[in-house]
Amino acid sequence: MDKYNEVWRKIEKDMKRWKNKALGISSRIRGVKMFWVPKLTYLFQVLPLENSKQKIEIWNSLIREWIFGSKRTRIQKRLVYSHQSELGWGVPDLNSYYEAFQLKLLLEIGGEENQKWVRFENEVNDGIGRFGIFTKLEIKDLRSTVIPRKSTLEIWKKWQPIWLGRTSRWAPLESIYEEMKEAKWWEILKTKGYVRVNDMYRGGTLKPLQEVVKEVRNHFWLKILGLYKKIKTVDESENIWIDEPMEEIYKEMKKSKQRLAGKICRKMTSNKNGTITHLQRIWSKESQITELLAEKIMKGVDDIKVIKFKELEHKFFIKWYRTLAQLANMIPGLSPNCWHCKQSKGWFSYMWWECSEVKVFWAKVLKIIKMVYKIPLT
Repeated sequence: MDKYNEVWRKIEKDMKRWKNKALGISSRIRGVKMFWVPKLTYLFQVLPLENSKQKIEIWNSLIREWIFGSKRTRIQKRLVYSHQSELGWGVPDLNSYYEAFQLKLLLEIGGEENQKWVRFENEVNDGIGRFGIFTKLEIKDLRSTVIPRKSTLEIWKKWQPIWLGRTSRWAPLESIYEEMKEAKWWEILKTKGYVRVNDMYRGGTLKPLQEVVKEVRNHFWLKILGLYKKIKTVDESENIWIDEPMEEIYKEMKKSKQRLAGKICRKMTSNKNGTITHLQRIWSKESQITELLAEKIMKGVDDIKVIKFKELEHKFFIKWYRTLAQLANMIPGLSPNCWHCKQSKGWFSYMWWECSEVKVFWAKVLKIIKMVYKIPLT
């Protein structure tokens, strides 16, 4: 913990030093990603914390305050952390990074390689969690484990129902049939290529029992029958051929382990459906936004290359600024009408585009653009 405090003190000094610099929101976010996040994520990998959520949330809060100012942000916290391609601000969520690095360890434990540190942790924890993300967790298991595996399994307990709520086809056969542990017939199964649930299938169909028994040894048929029945039960009750979020990440890991924690973190903070719902809700009184239009808006903003312009578009679509129609509900005596024409209610889209006075302004702007650039505009 001392090392974490030491790094955070340095970050706080940077915050004070850069506080009054004329930086926009996007520039501050990029500064956080470039200078502070790498220092903390390194520690997340090598020095796991116990009961760290409260501490990390304090750090998250201080970073948000440094980026957006001391005033309360006007948008949902989920939008603050979701990726910019989903119309979020893309602020790094330290808690998601921490959890992502812990789940990365579980992915590696459940992988093919049997590294020294994995064997050591398995021995210390009496084999609890040895299947990584394919471990079926129980409360008593968490009590019997020690740091760092204990904190890793606690995090997986939170994400498992969401990301892998059923038996995976990539799960080791041992994880679904405990009788296989340290059994001679299990070793023979492995030499024949039967390691994971997926190996019991051919072309999406479960291999015939007789074929598996013949490949292994006939005198192990009773053991294999028990395993076969277990897999058949899973096959009939769960659709194991539709990938769940953690299975998608596991398949990517088999191709390459590069940026694995980043991929996990991105999936954690993904909020595309939430952004679409949010856009539909905040614009409901002015315009009907379909799912297709919302996706088009998100892509349009993400494609903008000029940072300042991108930030302005972003603020417009998520209604960063309060309108008179909203402020009138907060400030007694304030008129809710548009401050240009003083006639219609001052909703966001009306004050930007639909007001008769504003239309005159935009007509002048278009006229100047056509005159300077010699291009046809409507």
